[in-house]
Amino acid sequence: MPNSQQSILDLLPTEVLSSIVQAAALSDREYITPDGTSTAWQLGPTEHALVALSQTCRTLRSIAAPYLWKHIATRTNSRLVEDSADLLPKLIICLQDPVARDALESINFNASNYGYSQLRDNPLFFQGTTITPDYFAYLRSMDELGATLVGTNLSQLRFLPFDLGPSDAFLKAVGKGCKHLTHLHLSYGSDTMPTEQVDDETVFNGPDPLHWLHRVNCALLGMGNTEQGSDLRLLDGDAWHIEDEDKIPYVVKWLRGELPEELGSEHGDDNALVNLKTTASFLYRHRCLVPAWARFNRILERFAEPQDADSFPHGELEDEYTEPGGEWHDDEMAYIRAACALRPSLDELAQRNGGEDTSVTPEQVFDMVYSNPTFRPWRAAWFRGEKATTSRPASPAYLESIRFAAEILYYWRKSAPSRRRDPGPCQRWYTGWPDEEAWMI
Repeated sequence: MPNSQQSILDLLPTEVLSSIVQAAALSDREYITPDGTSTAWQLGPTEHALVALSQTCRTLRSIAAPYLWKHIATRTNSRLVEDSADLLPKLIICLQDPVARDALESINFNASNYGYSQLRDNPLFFQGTTITPDYFAYLRSMDELGATLVGTNLSQLRFLPFDLGPSDAFLKAVGKGCKHLTHLHLSYGSDTMPTEQVDDETVFNGPDPLHWLHRVNCALLGMGNTEQGSDLRLLDGDAWHIEDEDKIPYVVKWLRGELPEELGSEHGDDNALVNLKTTASFLYRHRCLVPAWARFNRILERFAEPQDADSFPHGELEDEYTEPGGEWHDDEMAYIRAACALRPSLDELAQRNGGEDTSVTPEQVFDMVYSNPTFRPWRAAWFRGEKATTSRPASPAYLESIRFAAEILYYWRKSAPSRRRDPGPCQRWYTGWPDEEAWMI
């Protein structure tokens, strides 16, 4: 006879208990996302059978943990909360539980504050709740969430900061302290970019230290600013100037593979980011990002892959000028194709030189741009000038082009270890994440 103190649950086979927990997880499909993630963690034990079982005993708690905590998604509706920011305090408390922390692998967090598209520009627009009374309370919660995630097995993070941006401390904590983080989906939306947030002329957050996400090897990045679209496509200059180190946007540093100084970037180290999907075709117009395109194993742009539109992050909206048939379409596509062709073309140069990266010269890069029609849009924009002849020296424009080619080679060479260690994108990189509108099944 079993000990009278022994729970009857201990007498049941694990398979039976697992079936009971699985049935509880599926008992209310309103709280299951299209990819199978349960959002029941947001409910109490009287509101969902899975939560109730997880609080019954230690055995069921451990079996239920993967259903509740392996893949965390946030959701707002009338039965829960109207603002996703109000979910942060509960999530922070729950993830202090060792069982939940051990089970965690991915987070899908929608930080939208619906109806306030200019919130990141002016935090005073934030209409708070009792739990999150103002935007600064939200940022403090984000700071706490980042600190809570340190040391977990988080490997995939989806963050939709359309209106409520991630806090700087959150990005730094996740990038520095989540040792398994390899995949990121960051959707800023069509009207927002990583920008400084200012109150009374004081910067209190941003412009998002993305370069701390140095372990991420594949990312989906959606952003845009429809009001400044023409400014972001400057060809005779660069809307993101990099002469002043203090003014280089962190998104530029991240894409170029640069690390925070604390992590040894001064030694020529490189981050792991080598696979990118974007919804921001203006990125390919920036001179300072051309060296970044030499780093990537895979680049996909929604503008060039319309058949896969649903798997791309939310970002820049296409307009009649850039859509197929529009007067800007062919020009836009030309810059995207050039960016995607850079890495393979440099690899081909190295193979012709015997296989050594160091054998490729800036002069060969210049000749490559002029001999390969794919790089046609770069010729007038960034590779100009005349070579030296027996009768005259090289023009200043040519010497500047050679310096630019040398910069491209530098980033290509220093990214080699990350590129060669790359296991390839995870399945989520190809499929994307389900939209919240589809969460009623």
